[in-house]
Amino acid sequence: MGKLDRKTAEITGATTGIGLTAAKLFATEGARRAAEELRLAYDMIPALAWTSDNDGTLLSFNKQWYDFTGLTREQSMGDGWARAIHPKDIGKVKRKWTEVLHLGEAGEIEARMLRSDGAVRSFLIRATPMRDDHGAIIKWYGTNIDIDDLKRMEEAQRLLARAGRLTALGELTASIAHEINQPLMAIIMNAATCLKWLSEEQFDLGEAREAAERIIRDGNRAGDVIASIRALARKAPLSMEIIEVNPMIESVIVLTRSELQRNDIALSTDLDPEAGTVVGDRIQLQQVVLNLILNAAEAMGSMERKRLLHLRTERRADGKTLVVVADSGMGVDPLKRDQIFDAFFTTKEAGLGIGLSICRSIVEAHGGTIWVDPNKPAGSVFSFTLKGGAVVQTQS
Repeated sequence: MGKLDRKTAEITGATTGIGLTAAKLFATEGARRAAEELRLAYDMIPALAWTSDNDGTLLSFNKQWYDFTGLTREQSMGDGWARAIHPKDIGKVKRKWTEVLHLGEAGEIEARMLRSDGAVRSFLIRATPMRDDHGAIIKWYGTNIDIDDLKRMEEAQRLLARAGRLTALGELTASIAHEINQPLMAIIMNAATCLKWLSEEQFDLGEAREAAERIIRDGNRAGDVIASIRALARKAPLSMEIIEVNPMIESVIVLTRSELQRNDIALSTDLDPEAGTVVGDRIQLQQVVLNLILNAAEAMGSMERKRLLHLRTERRADGKTLVVVADSGMGVDPLKRDQIFDAFFTTKEAGLGIGLSICRSIVEAHGGTIWVDPNKPAGSVFSFTLKGGAVVQTQS
C-alpha cells in the first residue's frame, strides 16, 4: 500500500470513529431528552400519579403527589405513602390494594387524603396493571384523582332534591287542605239544612232527603280526593275511565262557586255540546281545572276593575278536546311565559311554584299540552288539550 493509500485509510478510519462517537452521543442525548419529556409528562398529569412493581412496592411518584402531600420521595416510599391517607380511610385503602394485587386486575376506591396544609379532600384512587407479552404483570400504574368538588356538588344536589320534595309536600298539603275543605264545608252546610228540615217547626222529609243525598255526594267527593292522593303517593297507575268533559268541568265550578262569589268574580261559560269525552283520571283532571280557576281568582283578587272569568270547551278538528280558562287579571309577563310551567318558578310573593308544573305533568300524562296566551284587553288565557274519546251529545 502506498503512502497516499495509507493516509486515506487513516483519515477514513478516523472519520468513521468520529461518526460512531457522534452517533453514540446523539443517541445518548436523544434518550436523555426522551426521558426528560417522559418525566415532564408524568409530572404534568392532572392527578397524583404513582407506579409500583408487580408485588406492590412503590417505585415513583409524580410532582403532583409531592406538591399535594408535602412528603419527600424517601418519606413516600415503603408504607410511607399511607401518611397521606385519612386515618379513618387507611384501613379500607390497604385492604383494597391487597385485593387488587391478589386478583391481578384493575381496581378503584374512594378515600379521603390529607393535603400538606391539613385540608381533607376526597379522591378516586385507581390502579391498573401493565403486562408483558405473556400476560404477566410487570408493574402497576396508579392515579389519585381529586373528586372533592364533585362530591360537594352531588351533596348539594341531594340536599336541593330533598328540599324540593319537602317544598312539594308543603304545596301538596295546602292543595289537599283546599280541595278537601270544599266538600267538607258543603257537608256541614247540608247537615245543618237536613237538621232544619227534620225539626218540628219546619219538618219536610223530602227536603231533608235531598240534603242527606248532597251529604253523601260531597262525602264521596272528599273520599275521591284522598284516594287520588294516596295513589299518587304510592306511584299507582292512573285510574283511567271515560269522562264527559263538560260535566267534569261543571262539577269543579260547583266547588269554586263560593270562592268566586266571595271575590266578586263574574263567571261565564261556553261549553261545546260536542266537546265529548276523554279517557283519563277524573280526580287529576278536575285538579287541573280547579287549579287554573283558583289561580285566575287569585290573579284578579286585588283588581279594581271588573273581574271576569270565562270557561270554554271545544272539540277540535284533530279529535282533541280543548279546555280554556280566561281571566281579566294582571296577565303573565311575556318574558316569563316559557318558564311559568317550570317547577319552583313563581311570580307570587308567597308562592312555591309547583301548581302549574303539576298541571303540566297531569295534562302531558293524558297525552295533551298546556300553554298560556295573553287575553284582550287584559289578563291571561290558559288552554290545554286532551285526547278525545267518543263524541257525546250533551244539553247546552
